[in-house]
Amino acid sequence: MKSIPRFPFPLLIAGISVAMVLYACGQDRPGFGNGGNSNDETYIPPGDDTGGADDTGTDDSTIDDTDMTDDTGDTTPIIDTSPPYTGEGYDRGDVAYNLVAPDHRGGEWRLYQQGSNPVLIVLGYGQSYTFQDICAYLPDVESEFSSYGLEVVTLLYLDPTGIDATEGTAEAWANYYSLSTVLYDPDHTVRGEWSTATQVKTFLLDADKVIQWSNDEATNQEQLRQAIGDIVY
Repeated sequence: MKSIPRFPFPLLIAGISVAMVLYACGQDRPGFGNGGNSNDETYIPPGDDTGGADDTGTDDSTIDDTDMTDDTGDTTPIIDTSPPYTGEGYDRGDVAYNLVAPDHRGGEWRLYQQGSNPVLIVLGYGQSYTFQDICAYLPDVESEFSSYGLEVVTLLYLDPTGIDATEGTAEAWANYYSLSTVLYDPDHTVRGEWSTATQVKTFLLDADKVIQWSNDEATNQEQLRQAIGDIVY
């Protein structure tokens, strides 16, 4: 009896699998192109899990500049009280409390050391598409208003993988988005005071450090430019 040839199903299945993999590799991956999420980690920060120095002083009365707390474990933020910056709150019309945080260069940034310059502060989480989107256009905003002395500052709470940002991840974020100053929040004091539960918060302060404009979550570019123009023109 003549045998009936069998169709090579195992070979067919293997061939289809290879073809699907090759096809997938040639497609654009989903997700926002300027950042990463669980589906598309086009931004992967360098490994830096060492964190920052903490409470290295030997005298409990000594302020440790790396985390702005004393060695007794007190996490109360240090507020500059020199005139005219006594600080009133975080709402529009308030003189803002001082913002003190380490920056991506290994130094410390203090709001009240910015002189008479207006300051734009954007705080957010690295996983947020909205935060990524804002960071992508901030260099253009800074360039547009550079002649008016506008200081543009970004504070990264968490990196795109959900881990607390460190100096290394802040530096990577600054380089990736071409940002002038990226801060991070090792002891979570800024997060609790300035943005509470929101993933993204934007503040615009005038030369006297009065909060003239603020916005939760999405910030439209034209809306932001108009708000800046209102205080610098």
